[in-house]
Amino acid sequence: MRKTSLIIVAVLAVVVTVGLGLAALHQLRRGPRANVSEFESDCTEALVRGILRELGIRNAPVCFLGFGEGRTPPSRDFIARFSDCRRPAVRSLGSAVAPPIGRFLEISNGRPGVILQIIQSKEYLPGTFDVTVVVSILPPGHNRVIYRVSKTGGEWKITNRTAT
Repeated sequence: MRKTSLIIVAVLAVVVTVGLGLAALHQLRRGPRANVSEFESDCTEALVRGILRELGIRNAPVCFLGFGEGRTPPSRDFIARFSDCRRPAVRSLGSAVAPPIGRFLEISNGRPGVILQIIQSKEYLPGTFDVTVVVSILPPGHNRVIYRVSKTGGEWKITNRTAT
C-alpha cells in the first residue's frame, strides 16, 4: 500500500514537472508579455486603421490585434476604439485560437482572420515613430514591416513603410 502511494506521488510529481516545463517553454517561444499601455495610443490606432486600408485585408472577416513578441492582447477599451470597423472586424488576439491547420480562428464563431502584431514602437523624432509590425497574411520572411507614423496637422498618418 505504501509502495503504491509512493509510486502515485512520484508519477504526479513527474507529470507536474513536465507540465510546468512545457508551459515555460511555450512562454519562451512566444516571448514576454508586453506592457499594453506602451502601445495603446492614438498613434497605434491610426496605424492599425491605415494598415487595414493599405494591405487590402478587407477580404478577411476578422483582424486579430496583439502587442509585443509575446502577442499580448490589447485591453477591451483599446479594442472598443475599432467598434466601427466591420470588414474586417478588429478583435483582440485573445479571442483567437490557432488549431494545427496554420490559421487563426475566432473562438466564438470559428471565423478565420489575420493577425496584426505590433512588435515595437520607437520614437524617431518628436511626433514621429518607427513601429515594427508583423502581418500574418504576408509571406514568411517578408511579413515584418517598419511603419513610420507621424503627427501632421493634428492627425497621425503613415508616412513611410519598409519591409525588413
